[in-house]
Amino acid sequence: MRLKGNLLVILFLLQPILIAGAEEPPPASVEVAVDRSEITIGDQVHYSLTIDYANGVEIEKPEWGAGLQGFQILDFERNEPQKVGDHWRIVDTYTLSTFTPEDYTIPPINIPVKLPSGATQELTTAPIQIKVASILPENEEDLVLKDIKPPEPVYSGVLTGRVAGVIIGLLALAAAIYLFLRWKKRRHTISDIIEEILPEDEIALEAIERLRRSLEKSADEPDQLSCRQFGLALSEIMRAYLEKRFRFSALEMTTDEIIHFFSSANLPDNSSSGAVIREIRQSIGEMLEDLDLLKFAKETRSRASLMNFLDASAMIIQQTRREQASSLEESPDGTESKREVA
Repeated sequence: MRLKGNLLVILFLLQPILIAGAEEPPPASVEVAVDRSEITIGDQVHYSLTIDYANGVEIEKPEWGAGLQGFQILDFERNEPQKVGDHWRIVDTYTLSTFTPEDYTIPPINIPVKLPSGATQELTTAPIQIKVASILPENEEDLVLKDIKPPEPVYSGVLTGRVAGVIIGLLALAAAIYLFLRWKKRRHTISDIIEEILPEDEIALEAIERLRRSLEKSADEPDQLSCRQFGLALSEIMRAYLEKRFRFSALEMTTDEIIHFFSSANLPDNSSSGAVIREIRQSIGEMLEDLDLLKFAKETRSRASLMNFLDASAMIIQQTRREQASSLEESPDGTESKREVA
């Protein structure tokens, strides 16, 4: 009986230790969240990915934009690990938007984890539901236009000198604005004509050379801001070239949409090699994805790396430029269209 009592006392004293051991946090955990689960088209959603892990644990972060198909990534913030107590924490945040009303599901993301013992495991995020509604009412077909208001009665009195002066002043201002806009339009006529006459490849290559000269003039290595400005400038040059060259709205499309377009488009076979055509398609996609990293992921590259961007862009333009000696050109949908040669 005395032995039984001693065992009860020992168990009572060990109870806090057993509870603490049972509540020990896992070596790594992941959590995803959005600030809004219901939006209308054009609204923004902030999607966050939080990873907590202990010392000695190695985390393989998911790829940039993983699982976010269907959304347009407006901005992206990738942070360095921060010490929180005896754990480390990484928080990545995406700013998303879309213009297609439907129910979206951001699928689970798998994150490989290597423990200090050498064992591996995989963290899995929870799926996120986001409902995107249209700005139009559900009974859109029942909408009826209202009648216009009846005309207001015309003032039949005699205009005073002050009212007449205001009207004359407004007419003079309207005439001045008209003359200024007409002068401004005529001022740019010559440059517009030159832009229409020059082939799109020459325009793009000249813009690339201007960007190269600007990069060479800088004495310091590029910082985060200059890399972002470089990415924005080169991305616009390449998208404008692709839009004019292949006649599709590249400036208004996301990188994924452009890659999908080129997966079915017929590029000009200047080298008569199918392998070269596939390489050109791949180069266009990789170029635009790398520029997105400079624009949105706040990456920093060396001057030599940015020069390589310019060389690769010029190579893509030279490989896809129009044949100057040909009067026929194949359009992206496979049909032939007439082209005048100066």
